[in-house]
Amino acid sequence: MIGILLIYFIGRAFYNLADKFNENKWLWAILGVVSYYAGSFVGGILFGLLEEFEIMPSGGPDDLHVASIALAVVFAAGVVVAFYFILKRMWTRRGVVITSEVLDGDIEY
Repeated sequence: MIGILLIYFIGRAFYNLADKFNENKWLWAILGVVSYYAGSFVGGILFGLLEEFEIMPSGGPDDLHVASIALAVVFAAGVVVAFYFILKRMWTRRGVVITSEVLDGDIEY
């Protein structure tokens, strides 16, 4: 259930960002969710490699499972935040922002 809420909020954030900069909303919402899963996958791989090369100490099997999930989620959240701010910065530099002030500026009263 928490995973579904997390996917919803990630998708909504990217959807709103794409809407603000007049980009394809659904494409970027889906890519935002994909970035979460890709970050989770890479985080799990990194944790596995750290564990395999004995850089990070391990506990029992239950401790390893909980720690790997926690690390993967934290790493994935970092990837999503980084991707969001990279897109925002890239689109801001391009200078196409859709706001109500821009739309109302053309109307003469």
